Amino acid sequence: MLNYILRYLKGSAAAIIAAVISLSFLVEASYHNFDSDQFYFFSLYATVFGYLFGLIAFACFFLMDKKGYTSLKKYLIFLVLGVTSGGIVELFTELWFFPVAFVSTIIGSFAFIVSQKIKSKLAILVISVIPLIVIFIYPLFW
Repeated sequence: MLNYILRYLKGSAAAIIAAVISLSFLVEASYHNFDSDQFYFFSLYATVFGYLFGLIAFACFFLMDKKGYTSLKKYLIFLVLGVTSGGIVELFTELWFFPVAFVSTIIGSFAFIVSQKIKSKLAILVISVIPLIVIFIYPLFW
């Protein structure tokens, strides 16, 4: 049971980290006025959606493992999952920063599946804690 929880946490955290980094770069490249308040907002936004979509991604990953899918099928399924999740995120933002959130969600989806290859317990712990550190400690210093 603990193994499944760690897989969910490392996948969701990796997706959040990848989504926040890509979102930051894409917003800076697109709008040229990116400050620390916006970074925190995007981090919070990505964290909430990352953990919610992480549940769906983990369920898909669990079912794919049970069926014995190949890596190519897994990546294609996660591409579809990322596109669908990106569309949902864009609907929540009312297309305010399309295609930035859409692309970041797809990148996060791929980060979820790629992170499943990490086996080091220390790496899993570090990856799992980073989004929480950004959300809870970052506001104290800005």
